Amino acid sequence: MKNFYKADQIESAVYMEIVGGLANQMTCYAGARAIADRLDVPLKLDLSFYKSDFEGCTPRDFELDCLNVRYDLASPEELEVLSKARKRQIGRRRLLDDLIGTILQQKPLRCTYWNESKNNESLRYNSIVDGFSTPLSINAHFASVQYYDMDSLRNDFEFKVSNDQRKGMAKVLSDVQSSKSVSLHIRRGDYASLATARSYHGLLGIEYFQEAIAKAKELDPDVKFYVFSDDLDWVEDNLKCEDKLNMVSIDGPAYLEMYLMTQCWGNIIANSGFSRWPALLADTNDRLVIRPNRWNVADVMEDVDIAPSHWLAIDSHFES
Repeated sequence: MKNFYKADQIESAVYMEIVGGLANQMTCYAGARAIADRLDVPLKLDLSFYKSDFEGCTPRDFELDCLNVRYDLASPEELEVLSKARKRQIGRRRLLDDLIGTILQQKPLRCTYWNESKNNESLRYNSIVDGFSTPLSINAHFASVQYYDMDSLRNDFEFKVSNDQRKGMAKVLSDVQSSKSVSLHIRRGDYASLATARSYHGLLGIEYFQEAIAKAKELDPDVKFYVFSDDLDWVEDNLKCEDKLNMVSIDGPAYLEMYLMTQCWGNIIANSGFSRWPALLADTNDRLVIRPNRWNVADVMEDVDIAPSHWLAIDSHFES
């Protein structure tokens, strides 16, 4: 019973459940970080997802520490209390807690719990976050760019690139920094091999990339294309283009490719946070960014807020 009735057992903080790969982790962090900063409370991360068996999804590791992020880890004791508190928020359980709390002369533990998938079937901004109080437990994707404080995030999302790593990619880094380079991200991997990912996210058709290349050339004939992909062999076999496509292969962690994309002059992104985040971090109002007009083939959620309005959206041409 003591876990239910001692409000001081848990800190006044934002507790965020982190899930997915690096780009998804960045998305979770970005929304929660903005809320924690606004409420002037600590941000504590729940990493329980990375102890799961990953049934039906791609196995992942926690990777946020490749960035300059600010957080504490939620303790197992805090997570246990939060879990129990979430279950006792409504109906008879809440009334019973109030009654027992009165008898014991102790304030029942209350937490605000927001599960985005249950409360907001949309990628759009939900103003419910403006009224949150702490302790706050969140299970949300925070896809809308309206959730983010990009000035703060550009510091938090500074990639930790060592001198040895810079030396290892010195040639391509110099090339993209000294030309009108446009990153071209082609996501295959689990989108192609995992049925659940393919049916939800979908694979952008080859026509999307061809049209994006043509549009970039139309806007500036001097652009040079640098291809980032988890399946470069597929790209070489299938993406036929009059322009030279520079295939980027880095001997090192995948986040170095995200870093390189931030250094490009422009970006052609996939329906993936792996290229959306570099474009967001490097974004200016006059930057060339081309994106798919639909973010997922399932089309169950509106994606109007997934990107800044000045990014150019073209037909996704999802594979059937």
